[in-house]
Amino acid sequence: MRNESSTAVDQQPDHRPTLRVLEVLEVLAQHPEGSTLTDLSQAAGISKSTMVPILRTMERHNFIAMDPVDKSYTVGIKAFSVGSSFVEKVPVVAMLRAEMEHAVSVCQETCQLGVLDGPDVLYIAKVDSTQSIRLISSIGKRIPAYCTALGKALLSEMPAEAIAELFPEPLDAFTSHTLDSVDEVVSQIAAQRETGIFRENEESSENVICFSVPLRRADEIVAAVSISVLKFRLTAEKEREVIECLNSLRENAERLLETYPESSSLILN
Repeated sequence: MRNESSTAVDQQPDHRPTLRVLEVLEVLAQHPEGSTLTDLSQAAGISKSTMVPILRTMERHNFIAMDPVDKSYTVGIKAFSVGSSFVEKVPVVAMLRAEMEHAVSVCQETCQLGVLDGPDVLYIAKVDSTQSIRLISSIGKRIPAYCTALGKALLSEMPAEAIAELFPEPLDAFTSHTLDSVDEVVSQIAAQRETGIFRENEESSENVICFSVPLRRADEIVAAVSISVLKFRLTAEKEREVIECLNSLRENAERLLETYPESSSLILN
């Protein structure tokens, strides 16, 4: 049972200035290419005059950095250091990454690990392909779950009504292949559930086909792992190889999640 002091803390309203700093970091994490003062002001819903001193303080302490040419802001070295220190304290992440590295060594394609964060997939680990032409993505990025293989795997045991609540229509289209409606998303997830392999066909990025499997801990989906293949490299043989890698990766990853439940719960709950 939770104690009274813990409950009282939870009932306290958010400290608005602190919340604004967190909002800046969240926006920048979603846009590693950089965000302008106008972008950040609009995303946080506050005026530029209020935002400026927040950004100056964060920049002065190296939690964000500003490009002197286009004046855009990105996550700074101090924020990176904080995030890295957290991951280093979660040994299961390093273990999962090792399993991902093995999969990449076999299939020579990019492997990513994600969790569901509201309506989005949050990418928490990635191992790049050694191919000269490969998928470009980044840890900390968020993409709506309805247009990714990872997202479909993460949503695969969720009731249709709950999925509909996550994604008000119309759905944003990232490519010409993005599904048009929640009904289509639910229908596709149901069909792919039969095989246990979830697939994205150029729905978030043109010319990228992605395959994913959910990862369970105590019979609950807590994460998903994917392998992405550029369309021109996807042959029937390559697809079989990728699926074999994913099934092997799932088995090993789920064993780790069950073996280290306390460590995995730090990032997967």
